[in-house]
Amino acid sequence: MLKAIHKEYKSPKGVMERLVRPTVRTAVLLTGPYMTASESIADRRAEFRSLIKDQLVNGIILVNKTEKTVKNSITGENEKRLIVTKRTCNRSDIKIEKMKKLCIGGVWREPSPLKKFQVTTDNFELADIRYPKNVRAQIESQRSAQMSVITQQTNAKLAKAQAITSREKGKAQIEKTRAQQEVAKTKKIVQAEASKKKAELDAERKKNVAAFDVQTASLEKKAAILRGEGQAQARRLKMQADGALKQKLDAWVKVNQAYAEAFSKARLVPEVVMGGSVGNGKNSTVDIVDLLKAKTARDIALEAGLKK
Repeated sequence: MLKAIHKEYKSPKGVMERLVRPTVRTAVLLTGPYMTASESIADRRAEFRSLIKDQLVNGIILVNKTEKTVKNSITGENEKRLIVTKRTCNRSDIKIEKMKKLCIGGVWREPSPLKKFQVTTDNFELADIRYPKNVRAQIESQRSAQMSVITQQTNAKLAKAQAITSREKGKAQIEKTRAQQEVAKTKKIVQAEASKKKAELDAERKKNVAAFDVQTASLEKKAAILRGEGQAQARRLKMQADGALKQKLDAWVKVNQAYAEAFSKARLVPEVVMGGSVGNGKNSTVDIVDLLKAKTARDIALEAGLKK
């Protein structure tokens, strides 16, 4: 195989200039129509690289090309694009053996120059793609537009999220206020019920106290009556036992005290004696004293007699 390469390209430089570089350039150029330039360096870069390597190794894929008007997913504007579709094949349906070799991976391909000389691309890496100035300007413009749209979409989503957040906060505040009002209402109801219960308990307590006072007063009245009756009965029994001696003696003492006071003020000797014998004359006061003595002696004797 080295003889064939040397015979065809003469030198390593010839291999690079006449085999590798043209094959890579062709693979890159024919991979471009599968996506937009901005997609090839951004969202679909990995796919772009994989497709280039596939065409380097297995050959250029034969495609059908059609131009269509499509809507840009970022800007929303209509734009014309070249749409390529791979020419598919089924090796089992191909009768010619030489044609079967061109059906690789279910698509028709051109023979790969690298594969012909067994040149591999194990370390293939897509480092940089140099687009024309107008394409680069278009890419930058699309990037700016894309970023603007993304920013607007982000701002719109942010505003929507903020609106939702504000609305949810409002709902939460309403629920919080409602809950606080319910708590306050419940507290008032509980306090009112507690006050009512307390008033009922106080009324019941006062009622019980009043009833107890009535019962106590009734019992005290009965006790006083019983005590009075007992004391009276005791006095009666005592008087019956000694003939009311103490009361009579007290009364007798008081009466005699009154007599004594009266006699102290009376004149026992008459100032004038007229006729008769002085030695045999009597004073009326002395007579009263004698009568009182006799009455007292009689009372005492009578009482003693009754006691016997």
